[in-house]
Amino acid sequence: MKEDLKREWKEVVKFEPLLFADFIPTLYPGGDKTKRPLTNIYCELTDRENLQKYSDEFLDKYNEDMENKLNLVLFSTAIEHVVKIVRVISTPNGHSFLVGIGGSGKRSLARLSTYICGFGANMIEIHSKYDYEKCWMEDLIKFFEKCGVDDEKTVFIISDTQIFKEQVLEDISSILNSGERPNLYPFEIKQELIKKVTDKFQSETEGFSNNQSFAFFQ
Repeated sequence: MKEDLKREWKEVVKFEPLLFADFIPTLYPGGDKTKRPLTNIYCELTDRENLQKYSDEFLDKYNEDMENKLNLVLFSTAIEHVVKIVRVISTPNGHSFLVGIGGSGKRSLARLSTYICGFGANMIEIHSKYDYEKCWMEDLIKFFEKCGVDDEKTVFIISDTQIFKEQVLEDISSILNSGERPNLYPFEIKQELIKKVTDKFQSETEGFSNNQSFAFFQ
């Protein structure tokens, strides 16, 4: 910074760690508190008291709306993680690997961040009869149908303890790299999904004029 911008770090960054987000309402430039705060503005979070206040409000609202409550204390470090996770989730095709000791709140913060973004959280339930060929494949099909057919913004949350087979890692890697799991759909299910997408597309385009043409791809 000193060489290229001719300024010291501490001259530019007044609050550390440096945090940016768009889910915290911010005041107009100049700090005019008589005006309604701006929303959905990606900016530096310099008012840490305001950040704490709205983070606590999001947590309270989550516990009001959701069946599975979050028993969390949002201290400063936890809020920093929420800010980072929200940024990842709100970025198209964003994905993140959360590392920490067991019980440190990784999944809870991911669920809260998902809620802040207005997305749904999708998780698998491992049980004694949960297998790869049937249960895992069915869960993946439901997950893709929710995203692709129902057009729901969804976050898939999975922990290391749920990786019961090496192929699960291969599937996750494939989804992250290409957005799909090859050969996931049996023929019957594939045809059913194509019909659902086609019907939905046709219902949403009924208002278009007849001289417009559309192409369908499988």
